[in-house]
Amino acid sequence: MLRINRLNQSILNMETKLRENGGIAMIISLIRTLLLYIVIIIAVRLMGKRQISELQTSELVVTLLISDIAAIPMQDTGQPLVSGFIPIAVLVMCEIAVSVLMLKIPKFRRLVCGRPIVVISDGRLIQSEMKRLRMSTEDLGEQLRQKSVFSLEDVAYAIIETNGKLSVIKKPDKETPTAGMMGVALPNTGIETVVISDGVISEFATKLCNKKFRMDSWYSSRQEYQAGRCVHHDSQHKRRLQYHSERKGGGIMRRLWAAAIILVILLALCTWGLSTTMSLSDELNHTLQEAYTAAEEGNLVRAQELSNEAQTHWKKFHRILSTYIQHTRLEEIDLSLASLSPLLQHGAVDAFSSECARTAAQIASLREAEMPILENIL
Repeated sequence: MLRINRLNQSILNMETKLRENGGIAMIISLIRTLLLYIVIIIAVRLMGKRQISELQTSELVVTLLISDIAAIPMQDTGQPLVSGFIPIAVLVMCEIAVSVLMLKIPKFRRLVCGRPIVVISDGRLIQSEMKRLRMSTEDLGEQLRQKSVFSLEDVAYAIIETNGKLSVIKKPDKETPTAGMMGVALPNTGIETVVISDGVISEFATKLCNKKFRMDSWYSSRQEYQAGRCVHHDSQHKRRLQYHSERKGGGIMRRLWAAAIILVILLALCTWGLSTTMSLSDELNHTLQEAYTAAEEGNLVRAQELSNEAQTHWKKFHRILSTYIQHTRLEEIDLSLASLSPLLQHGAVDAFSSECARTAAQIASLREAEMPILENIL
């Protein structure tokens, strides 16, 4: 009966530990998901605003890769979070560099994105281009109907753009009449933007027209200003102010600087991680070799001190290594180092020597896995 009670108590203790570990894992997954979400938002913000239907080939590939890479450390808590951050940062940096090269070098843009292809010319299908695009007549007809075109004879040109969208130019006699065609002059009303939203002055509106506003002058003044083309509109009071606006560039240079900063940070992190791993592995291998030699010579006290020293040194750097090395590999070395001291306490010198050799091999393998050599890259 006493054995049964002890067995039940041990089972209850195991269930409690599993519940605690499960709760900790859920909290870790929650924090990781939030951090990765923030990183992805920053990455998309750096790459620029594009709709999914307007993505070029390189942009679509980067978007898909980022989503797949972020899912790995999000689901596997044993995977270092940095292993998700670094590939995302590299992809963002590459996308910024490629976008700038496409902007400056037309041939490079054609190489990456291709060129627009005319599939309809003067109401006639160009079958050779249709075959090249592997597009059926039904697919083309569907896209034409989405453009409110129901007859090929109404089309002057239909062009498949580099992002896969269809652009249609109708024949002049089939175009919808505009005010310019009918000779009607319309006033230029400018750009409408909300200046005050829920009692707060919009920063975007002030930058758009290069003008600062104050709440007291906004509500007290009744004078209408007309000095340009940019229109400010207050949705509550229906009042408009016009100012001349100048658009300032620099967005491309800011993204280039961001890419350069990302590159420097990545190189610094990788260099720091590699140097830390190499120095730690050299020190641990030296300590384990001395412990092995002391055990073989029968100096068990010295071997005990060296094994404890190796375990203490490993624990000191374990938290740093866990930020960029897979946790399962570190746990194997944890178990090997923790078993050295009990083996000496029980007088198992041969087992201690073999365990020292095995631990040294694990540490050497850990070092080799972090080296940027061709075998690891491939």
